[in-house]
Amino acid sequence: MSIETLNKSELLNVAKALEELKGRYKYNKLEFAFPDTGKYRRELYPKHIAFMNAGSKYAERMFSAGNQTGKTSTLLTEAVYHLTGKYPNWFQGKRFRNPTVGILGCKSWKMVRNGLQSKLLGTEEGTGLIPKELILDKYAASGTAGAYEIITVRHVTGGISKLMFNTYDAGKDAWESMTVDFVFLDEEPPLNIYTEAAMRTLATNGTIAIGFTPDSGLTATVLQFFKDGEFTKGVKDNKYIAMVGWGDVPHLTEERRAELLETIPEYLREAKINGIPYLGTGRIFPFDIHQFIIEPIAIPSHWPRWYGLDVGIKNTAAVWIAYDENSETYYVYDEYYSHDQLAPLHASAIKAKGNWINGVIDPYLGVARGNEGKRYIDIYQHEGLLVHLVERNYIESGIEAIKTLFINHKVKIFRNCEKLVGQMNIWHRNEKGKIADTPDDLIDAFRYAITDGRPYGVSEEDEMNSYLDNYKQNYNSCARDSITGY
Repeated sequence: MSIETLNKSELLNVAKALEELKGRYKYNKLEFAFPDTGKYRRELYPKHIAFMNAGSKYAERMFSAGNQTGKTSTLLTEAVYHLTGKYPNWFQGKRFRNPTVGILGCKSWKMVRNGLQSKLLGTEEGTGLIPKELILDKYAASGTAGAYEIITVRHVTGGISKLMFNTYDAGKDAWESMTVDFVFLDEEPPLNIYTEAAMRTLATNGTIAIGFTPDSGLTATVLQFFKDGEFTKGVKDNKYIAMVGWGDVPHLTEERRAELLETIPEYLREAKINGIPYLGTGRIFPFDIHQFIIEPIAIPSHWPRWYGLDVGIKNTAAVWIAYDENSETYYVYDEYYSHDQLAPLHASAIKAKGNWINGVIDPYLGVARGNEGKRYIDIYQHEGLLVHLVERNYIESGIEAIKTLFINHKVKIFRNCEKLVGQMNIWHRNEKGKIADTPDDLIDAFRYAITDGRPYGVSEEDEMNSYLDNYKQNYNSCARDSITGY
């Protein structure tokens, strides 16, 4: 049957159905979010769906994404699910059975009005993500015309959900003393506000999620999720990370991508296209560290081993190296990283990896802190560590030495040294060319080991031979004593 064969009555019915569908879409866009079929069907947005579904397992989530990849729409869609209770069948994320209280946050009230509330309410009230018939009351925000501080929404149970809005520029105090079911933050908040916002969901076992393009670099907030420098989708420290780029969304055509690309400075493209945090003037190790990672192997007993030790007030780190003299290759085979522990505990953990292995200790202690450095090494030597104080700390030349070894493929890293790899991934220089303030304790330990540790290397075979020689000497001495009677 074609439309040409329909009579007048049938044509009127078709026109009426189309008009009803148009009205249904206009005033109930939530029903058409992430649809089953169509050009932009749900299956074409697997990372967005996985991000929402992860809310059932992870209290903290981050949507790190390129521009115009749908991060705000994803956050708002989930927010409306929680407010209305109208969860679609496919949704496997966190579900609230009763009416909810939530907060949506953004940088300023102007951005709240023009961004968040425009998408939620529409240009004509009811044409946004919140279905028209479920919008109840709106309470105006002071100081910004057209912005609302609170919107109430009808829940499927018949109760009333409350959606509050807040801004980062209001300061940390404005985020205190509230208890809510969810907090969704559009664009990156300062760390003190993120922390305060997360606290609001503790009593309710709620959820917090942020969505932003990380073009401000490795800020304190970003480092809450990227501590190990793994810029990939996954789970870190029980936090869920979704990395979404232009290649992950079908709504950005090749033509549109080309247009957008022209507007983005080259140094910001990784952040604005793929959601990878901007690293100032670039990584200090400008190559893919992962190409040097290998599965752990049994270290031959004749290879010398040693470690580098970086002692800090808060963190203490050590990196172990074995050296293959035939291929002149350094194998980074183990690491130690601990917070706020006493020296005896650090020493015990380090000795557990081989109390016969020599190490080189943080040269900073012996240079900038004067006698304090000597006291530190005395403490660790008293605890039984065979550590030697390096007299100088040439940072830049040490970096170049390490880079040269990597470039010449003279370094291999065991896969279990993931914290070291993470720190290397995010180690970078700021706009002034200075080394940025990111975690580098393991890198320092690695640097000491590479530049100054090799003379102290001892193999397991040498250690065993030394032990046997000592045993023989003691045995022979005892034998002579028994014969002579002394």
